[in-house]
Amino acid sequence: MVWAAIWIDSDGVVGRSPLVIMKRDSSRRRAGYTARSYLKALTEGLLPNYSAGELFTRDNARIHTARISQRWLRIHRIETIDWPPCSPDLDPIEHLWCTLKQKLHELCPEFECIGDTNIEWEQFENGLREAWSAIPDFLITKLILSMPRRLAAFGTANGYQAE
Repeated sequence: MVWAAIWIDSDGVVGRSPLVIMKRDSSRRRAGYTARSYLKALTEGLLPNYSAGELFTRDNARIHTARISQRWLRIHRIETIDWPPCSPDLDPIEHLWCTLKQKLHELCPEFECIGDTNIEWEQFENGLREAWSAIPDFLITKLILSMPRRLAAFGTANGYQAE
């Protein structure tokens, strides 16, 4: 699982955080992704790039809405946009994950099938970071600037996905 942030600053310049490779929480029974692993990603990727007054968005995944995550956001004075439960995913970055996969296949076709050695996973993570950097800024701009239109369509559809 990966985490990243995108934005357009007040001068119209596209920004992106580094791609953070999330680590599973080995203290958990199934060693899955938890609020702790999410907060580690936010510490690494969001805090160095966040400025007071900006709005941060995330979906309603449990690790995002956990009490520990909410408390962390309050402590760091991160202003958030909260989506209604079961709403369509309007966050522009969600549309970039498919592009990230396409770029990875384009730049590193050898990762179509990888083993489970530490070296192979390290190479894969480096390939993901390279693919993230290769996503063109114009696509990020287009996605962010489409938000007013997509929110209007969401409102017209009374909170449902527009067809």
